Amino acid sequence: MESSGTNRYRHLRNYKCSDTKRSYYLFVRSEYEETYSQLLRVSAEAFDTFFDYHLEVATCSIDHTQYIQTALKKQWPQVHVVSCAIHML
Repeated sequence: MESSGTNRYRHLRNYKCSDTKRSYYLFVRSEYEETYSQLLRVSAEAFDTFFDYHLEVATCSIDHTQYIQTALKKQWPQVHVVSCAIHML
């Protein structure tokens, strides 16, 4: 169920990366494909709403979690998924 206005984005939390000062990380409270699918869908909708631009993700760095990759591919079928460098150590 979606509420009107910006209330539908209240569950998103973003944090500025201390290394790059440009990157943001989005966190979810449950580790399921459906949760990530909703997060990505709402993020794309918010980008459209606030920046008036259709978001197309070309590359995404993630840990080795299949449900995140599956959710990414559902939202953006052309996305190139790479492994996060810190998770390879």
